[in-house]
Amino acid sequence: MIADYFAAEGPIVARLAAQVPGVAVLTSSDLAETEDAPPITPAIRVLYGGDRLGSQAGRGAVQSVFQRWLAVLVVRDTRPGGVGGGRQGAGQLLLQALSALSGWEPGPGFGPLKRVEAPAPHYGDGLAQFPLAFECQVITVVSVP
Repeated sequence: MIADYFAAEGPIVARLAAQVPGVAVLTSSDLAETEDAPPITPAIRVLYGGDRLGSQAGRGAVQSVFQRWLAVLVVRDTRPGGVGGGRQGAGQLLLQALSALSGWEPGPGFGPLKRVEAPAPHYGDGLAQFPLAFECQVITVVSVP
């Protein structure tokens, strides 16, 4: 049973910071604080991506859900004019992030992270963004009126 619904975020950030050296690991809170500053690169942005209901979800007090967590690698686009590409070094960093998170458990109450379909890469404003998506099963206990 978990006490904080978003408790997986901290361990995911720490794991990526330890396993992918030389890359800043940021959360949605960090992004809000640096909105007006130039983006930090290379960086991995860890973002909560919503839930997928498991077969045990419903009106009962014990529910199974799958939390989705995104790890978005952001690198400077190295092509002239900053249009497309941006893959120089990104492939190695993506593999390091995959190795760090695939099958790893973020803590008590959270199942192992399983890679799932992610949004498409995004290129623009001189940046290339490569999202990876993972799900982990979470069992919640809620009070039923």
